[in-house]
Amino acid sequence: MHHSSSEVGKFATVFENYDNVETPIECELRGTPPKFLEGTMLRNGPGMFQIGNDMYKHWFDGLAYPQRYHFQDGKLFYSAKFIETNDYMNNINNRTIVTSSFGTYKFPDPCKRIYGRFETKFDKGDADSPAENPSVSFRQHGDGIYACTESPILYRIDPDSLSILGRLDMSQYVCVYTYTAHSNSDYEGNVYNIGTKFLSTHPEYIFTKTMNPANNPNAKNRHTCEDTRIVGTVKSTAADSPCYYHSFGMTQNHFVLLEGPVRISLKDIATR
Repeated sequence: MHHSSSEVGKFATVFENYDNVETPIECELRGTPPKFLEGTMLRNGPGMFQIGNDMYKHWFDGLAYPQRYHFQDGKLFYSAKFIETNDYMNNINNRTIVTSSFGTYKFPDPCKRIYGRFETKFDKGDADSPAENPSVSFRQHGDGIYACTESPILYRIDPDSLSILGRLDMSQYVCVYTYTAHSNSDYEGNVYNIGTKFLSTHPEYIFTKTMNPANNPNAKNRHTCEDTRIVGTVKSTAADSPCYYHSFGMTQNHFVLLEGPVRISLKDIATR
């Protein structure tokens, strides 16, 4: 492990860089686990904060490092592996942090025109550089396990090897720039989520439903998200700054989204 700089002080241990553990190792157990305990538990979170001499400025920015805990025959096995996303590879290959994230901003290519970026980010609804660091949670859809962050970019991973099985951009199905990592589901396995469309006229919150492909005999596979539809839209109360949200509530008949005081400045985004 590589320790972070002294600026994080007493929280240094949570800013360490970790190593891949691709071959499961048997863990020491205290006590006797119940015989019926079998299966795999996955946990997501950040695991790399320093790249070369550059360091992320916020704990949320660390690169995605899923960890696997597998119970079998009264034994517990542990493995972990970084998700080698496009952002991960760009950072590693350049030996420095080159992609912006939650609390760490990196200057974009100066050759990009401000107004061109504004058109791409807002009116077309597909950001030119959505976050590809799915370090927040996992979403199960059909027989697929997806690593997620607050972005429409999801990565499907193998729950046994933690290897990447595919990259999914949900904005190809619904026009959103953000897409919360904490979705909800119903008893049929359909997935519900909320995203934000950064329109230049007035931003909107987009409410979506992704049908469970296991219930569709015509689905091309059992993990596809192509049957995603918009079930409602609501305009932000502020025309220039939609709210930041990390999750949402859901009842049998309603989505519940609270507009908090933390806002996303469209002016700042357009001029970056």
